[in-house]
Amino acid sequence: MTVGIWVLGNQLWLEQAALASCAEQRQEVSVLLIESAQFAMERPYHQQKLVLVWSAMRHFAQELKDGGWPVTYSIEDDTEAALRAWIQANSISELRLMDPVDHPFSTWLRGLDLPCELTILDNNHFLWSAAEFNAWAGKRKGLLMESFYREGRQRFDVLMTGDQPEGGQWNFDKDNSQTAQGQTQHSGSSLV
Repeated sequence: MTVGIWVLGNQLWLEQAALASCAEQRQEVSVLLIESAQFAMERPYHQQKLVLVWSAMRHFAQELKDGGWPVTYSIEDDTEAALRAWIQANSISELRLMDPVDHPFSTWLRGLDLPCELTILDNNHFLWSAAEFNAWAGKRKGLLMESFYREGRQRFDVLMTGDQPEGGQWNFDKDNSQTAQGQTQHSGSSLV
């Protein structure tokens, strides 16, 4: 079985889930990064952002190569054609990808009839996996950011003293809201 890893432009981290799943066998896998004009034209990306993303991808590809990973950096017009050509050229039997957490892209990806097994790993760029969040949300009547923050602070012991928030308050939203209103009123009066 030949494992291939596709690294997306917003997943440029050596510890990302797909790379981490093969870190011990790095010489035995193939890694792909695709710089795709098609992908760039599907959404209204600012040209400067694209330059930065593609530059970061090229630098990360080099970092992977320097770390002993076999890397293909493909600059193509068509994302799917580049992916299929790479799968065929490298005899990939399993394609691993960290969850893109982008619904349109995920739908497109899952709709492909690839000539290999597709394994989508949980995205470890977030403290909560989608499954953990869905389990938490499924137990609630309604979803409030306030409740989510409290749960997260307790779960990860962030600014907590035992089971209570440090300083005795969960947040300062009311204070911040009053400060913001005062600044708006003040700045509005100077314009008159």
